[in-house]
Amino acid sequence: IWTPSRFTTEAIAQKVPQPVLTMPHSIGFARPQGDFRGKFGLPAGKFLFLFLYDLNSYSERKNPAAVIEAFRRSGLAGQDTSLVIKVHNVARNPEDFARLREAVAALPGTVLITRTLSRTEVYELESACDCFVSLHRAEGFGLALAECMYLGKPVIATDWSGTTDFIRPGA
Repeated sequence: IWTPSRFTTEAIAQKVPQPVLTMPHSIGFARPQGDFRGKFGLPAGKFLFLFLYDLNSYSERKNPAAVIEAFRRSGLAGQDTSLVIKVHNVARNPEDFARLREAVAALPGTVLITRTLSRTEVYELESACDCFVSLHRAEGFGLALAECMYLGKPVIATDWSGTTDFIRPGA
């Protein structure tokens, strides 16, 4: 069995008799060229923190509440920064999306992106933002974090689970 991180290897190996090997994702794609803020309705001239997740995933695991609360406590909302949240599967999870909208209602300048994006558009969005934030409770690998790092973006992340294979303080 191949898994994307030591975290998932150790978890699965406890439950199966077969060999479990770590085989990380390879990150490589054409880096987007240009300014994509207009394409996504993002404000120009602001420092943009990006968080993305799928509502079909467990919100408790992806932990959008912590990202929103951290941004609120930072005092940065309404200044020269914005929080950008790309959320997927809104139509299939209307109650979860309503809670998300309520949670960000008091954060000036927060942008919610709900439409489905192609992989190329995800890379463009990641490129358009300045920093990726993931205060997850568990990641099997952390693909979006690795993609943002590949694009040279700083990443703020929980120091636990699959992302510890490639995220290092100060790196």
